[in-house]
Amino acid sequence: SANFVQSLKAAGKQENFNRIMDDLDNRWYAPLRDDAGVVIARNETMLVPGERTWVSRILGKIPGYGASQRAYTSLINLSRDSMFDDMLRNSGYAPSEISASELRRWGRLVNVSTGRGDPVVFGKMLNESKAFGLPIFWAPRLIISRAQMPFEIFSSSPVVRKEAARQIISFVGINSVILGAGAKAGLWEVETDSNSADFGQIRIGDQSIDPWFGFRPLANLVSRLATGKRKSTVTGVTTDVEAKQIVQDFLRSKLSPLTATGVNLWTGENAIGEPYGAGNVPGDILVPL
Repeated sequence: SANFVQSLKAAGKQENFNRIMDDLDNRWYAPLRDDAGVVIARNETMLVPGERTWVSRILGKIPGYGASQRAYTSLINLSRDSMFDDMLRNSGYAPSEISASELRRWGRLVNVSTGRGDPVVFGKMLNESKAFGLPIFWAPRLIISRAQMPFEIFSSSPVVRKEAARQIISFVGINSVILGAGAKAGLWEVETDSNSADFGQIRIGDQSIDPWFGFRPLANLVSRLATGKRKSTVTGVTTDVEAKQIVQDFLRSKLSPLTATGVNLWTGENAIGEPYGAGNVPGDILVPL
């Protein structure tokens, strides 16, 4: 798409990133987009000042890291802008007819559907949880957004309900067709038991591909809480499990790399029960980078 091509140009040069930002700021509907609360990152780290840590500053000095961040930030910004523009053009409203509260509903959908959740109550605690100045959870706003997205179809805004339904139906429908067609053709296997951590993933030999962009773990969580059961991805055996353990396992799987490493060292095993010692630390810290 055009947005993807633009993001590649941003990766190549800082001035291309700056040019994209200037263009976004100068679009005629930019004031409306800003009033809606659509998050447009103002720097290539995708972090507002309160979200920056000493780790993010160190990473910014690694060769090549800045280029990848410029590409990603540009793509997210352009995607959010395009979605808002489409909603505005297809709404049937003149800009002067759109109330401030309606605009905020549009902005919430744009942010949530692109991984920028709105932290309220538990979500706020999740987003702000830190230890030694570092976030306890990995990408907390993404986790929050995945939980909030399905509820956007119940918005009081008909424009939001229509767009949210379109996105969800398209996303689930396209993925389901691809997964089913590939499995039927023998190209891969697909786990259909929602109590398994491999639910909905493409399995090719020992490799797994997750096409659900963060929604699958929540489906796992809901299914396991509803049934009180969990299926092992190693043995294939389904066992009973308490709700407390299900929630603990889910939260542990969402820890940031540094926090998870500390928990692993403390317990002597990783999240899936494998032995864990000091020798495992370098790989776990560096691999996510």
